[in-house]
Amino acid sequence: MIRTVFNMSTTFATSIHFVEHPTFDARVAASIRQLLVEVDNEFVPPLSCRSSTTTKDFVAVSDSDGPGEYVRQTLSQPCLVAFRDDALAGFMRLHLRHHNSDLNIGDLCTFVRTVVTSHRYRRQGVATQLYETLFKLAPECASPFVATRTWNENTSHIALLEKLGFQQVNRLQDDRGCGIDSLYFARPCALPAGHSTPRSLETEAAKRLAEDCKLGRRLQAAP
Repeated sequence: MIRTVFNMSTTFATSIHFVEHPTFDARVAASIRQLLVEVDNEFVPPLSCRSSTTTKDFVAVSDSDGPGEYVRQTLSQPCLVAFRDDALAGFMRLHLRHHNSDLNIGDLCTFVRTVVTSHRYRRQGVATQLYETLFKLAPECASPFVATRTWNENTSHIALLEKLGFQQVNRLQDDRGCGIDSLYFARPCALPAGHSTPRSLETEAAKRLAEDCKLGRRLQAAP
């Protein structure tokens, strides 16, 4: 299934599509494959050193096929893809109705496993548009939260998440190597985008997230 949402900014026109099975769309599949090869070594660990797209055990493995296994698994999972000028500007790989104990939110979420922007289209709001589109679609999947993970040195992604109202809900120290922590972020779908902190916590989902965040900080501060 391919579902299209058109987002317009003051300067750029972005066509955003929900693709349930990217492998069945030759154009989308080829574009995603090319983009993942392009950004392979920007990830920690590199995509070609991961045994799967869902691995929690970040032990480096050698893949002579580049990020081949990562690409193959990505193409079998739902994605939001953003096109500009008839080229793939970025995409977001999703896990729908996901439960992850590392999130500490005790509820199902729409989990963003990968978000990538092509070098050509960076700093043009592509990742922001992907997230904002996802906030509108996630409730249709019966997921009160959107969540993701990154690492502590990925400062540009962390800044974007905080701008969009995400809160850090967990931190796994040295998860990706000495001094490289995995960070988990979540936010309610209903939170208006563009605010670094919620103006109000009116929904029950948002209240639960706030309490879980407080609990998480207390546990991290404990000796």
